[in-house]
Amino acid sequence: MSYLQSSFFSALIVLLLVTCISTQRARPYVVLAGSLLFYATWSIPCLFIMLAAIAVTYVGGRWIGTSSDPQRRKYALLGSIGLLLVSLIFFKTVEVIPAGADGFTLRWLIPIGVSYYTFKAISYLLEVHWENVKPQDDIVKVALYVSFFPQMLSGPIQRPDDFFAQLEQKGSLKPSAETLTRAIPLLLLGAFEKAVLADRIGPFVSALDNQAGPTSFSALLADYGYTLQLFADFSGLTHIALGLGALFGVMGPPNFNAPFSASSIPDFWRRWHMSLTTWLGDYLFLPLRMALRGLGARGLQLSLLINMILIGLWHGFRPTYFVFGVYHGLLLVASTIIAPKIDAVNKRNPTFKSAHRIIAPIVTFHLVVLGQVFFRAPDLGFAWNNLRTVFSFHGPVLQTFALIDPAIWKTGIAAALISLGLGTGVLNKLFNGLTSSIAKSEAIRWTVFGVLALVVVLAASPTGGQFMYAKF
Repeated sequence: MSYLQSSFFSALIVLLLVTCISTQRARPYVVLAGSLLFYATWSIPCLFIMLAAIAVTYVGGRWIGTSSDPQRRKYALLGSIGLLLVSLIFFKTVEVIPAGADGFTLRWLIPIGVSYYTFKAISYLLEVHWENVKPQDDIVKVALYVSFFPQMLSGPIQRPDDFFAQLEQKGSLKPSAETLTRAIPLLLLGAFEKAVLADRIGPFVSALDNQAGPTSFSALLADYGYTLQLFADFSGLTHIALGLGALFGVMGPPNFNAPFSASSIPDFWRRWHMSLTTWLGDYLFLPLRMALRGLGARGLQLSLLINMILIGLWHGFRPTYFVFGVYHGLLLVASTIIAPKIDAVNKRNPTFKSAHRIIAPIVTFHLVVLGQVFFRAPDLGFAWNNLRTVFSFHGPVLQTFALIDPAIWKTGIAAALISLGLGTGVLNKLFNGLTSSIAKSEAIRWTVFGVLALVVVLAASPTGGQFMYAKF
């Protein structure tokens, strides 16, 4: 069951109504039951796999938090995290094992969202070990944190202290007019990004990829299109997740902050998939940096490279994701050498500084697009052929559009430009201004909400697919 299916919408209304009439004490049980039922619609076996992860998280947290023996706490932490990581690595490995000659495969066992709920579980165990979070006595609260349905498919990865603090507030998990007002703009924006933008760009990218004789321009346009489609799709999923959480009074962390306005690759990763990059920064990069601090600048560079390789492999154990991680890791390493020199020139030369402010985001965007060639490729051969075609500089430009249905390329380009406007933050200012102005009048607010919902329904692509990041 996807977030945009009518069956999900019907189930959501039922859950909201039941939650509204439930007592404060019963609400966590109600929302947990709804979350588990939602997950069961994807796969019953995968539900039991997630329940096992919840059990490991709860028991591990209790052992870590209640023991006064440092050695026992350490073993409990390593054992719990080890079980979770072994499970995650197993499913990531199963994903890339080809089916047998008889078609046998274990891919049906891969739990949807396993990367996300595993990282949330590990976060809880580490925070309990560091005594930043108290171990929960109530397994329902731990289970709800791990399996909270708005964040189940693709995050964002919320930290346990933030989640439990909101859960403890009076009236938590109870829908109200206030939560509805916060949630609807997020839900509408997310639906617009997914159904109107991403699902319009997707057919255009597919048409470009499937051309019999691709030109340099068509290959480059496909790379641009995929990058903007991925942003619209993932940002849309994030906004829907945030909106669904807001319905129940749980505000999740942001995942994007105008990533295509980034002035450098380090700046890009501070703006893109923020809940993942901050998670890895806190739990992997910083400990690794401390362990390698004796190596000086080389230690920093090695930490950056390892961190980015793991970000690549987090998406899957494929050579393309590994190369994607190495590519961005090397760019981050290069930035540690180049950035100080650029900053020095900026201080001495105001003209250079002004030019750099304009040129840097353009260069960064194209470096990101180049990296997405590997991210989107099913194999390295596809990536190599794409790059070879792009840099061969051959083929007429107009031929690209002559071979594609005008309805597909016109709506695809229009949607891509809007996605670019959102990705650079230009259109976000208009949206934020609209939501803040309509908040002053209830009548205007609900009228605008209704009009925006109608626009999304009428402009949505009839050939929408699953969320692109749900497979991770």
